[in-house]
Amino acid sequence: MGYILVFLSLFFASWSAWFVPAPAQAEVFKWIDEQGNLHFTDAPSDGRFHALVGPAPRNSGRTAATGKNEPALTDSSIESLISKISGQHGLDPELVRAVIRVESNYDPRAVSRRGAQGLMQLMPETVNRFRVLDPFNAEQNIRAGAQYLKYLMERFQGNLKLALAAYNAGENSVDRHGGVPPYRETTSYLEKIFRIYQAPVSFLPTRIYRIVGTDGSILFTDTPR
Repeated sequence: MGYILVFLSLFFASWSAWFVPAPAQAEVFKWIDEQGNLHFTDAPSDGRFHALVGPAPRNSGRTAATGKNEPALTDSSIESLISKISGQHGLDPELVRAVIRVESNYDPRAVSRRGAQGLMQLMPETVNRFRVLDPFNAEQNIRAGAQYLKYLMERFQGNLKLALAAYNAGENSVDRHGGVPPYRETTSYLEKIFRIYQAPVSFLPTRIYRIVGTDGSILFTDTPR
């Protein structure tokens, strides 16, 4: 009888273990990249991965800085913000869409390993520079990202390739190397942006025109009218 009790105890202990909730690290996460490829992992490397089931893991960086619940965003609401803000800053909305696709894959709560946050992956210094109160707020994030992108376009005299390289690697890196920094990440970043933006992947020179409106507004475009 003693052996039977021991066996039953072990059986129920083993059986119950199957029903103990798995720790957050054992969850499966999914990410769809800009080419539409599915990626699965139980150890997400950055904020672009979403838990398939169960709560998000601790320290995932997916909670808004303010701690408030933001209203659910729809694709149409994000698209509306992109169109509105791009127009206000004289940017092609297709360019802003391409940056958002590559930076965060349209995840407003994305956080990179380096601390970049939100749709346009604003670094902490960029958040402070443009006085963003909540980088996880879609409108604030897109507005600051657009402001920074326009600033870079002006700083590099309409050179889109250099402006995007600076957005990824930093202004000082572009200055230090006298052009696109020889970083694999930056090269890959530019290729992805230009592929989505339907510009030459080989980075053949594309003339960018700077147009100043009668109201003083500045527009950068490769198709002047």
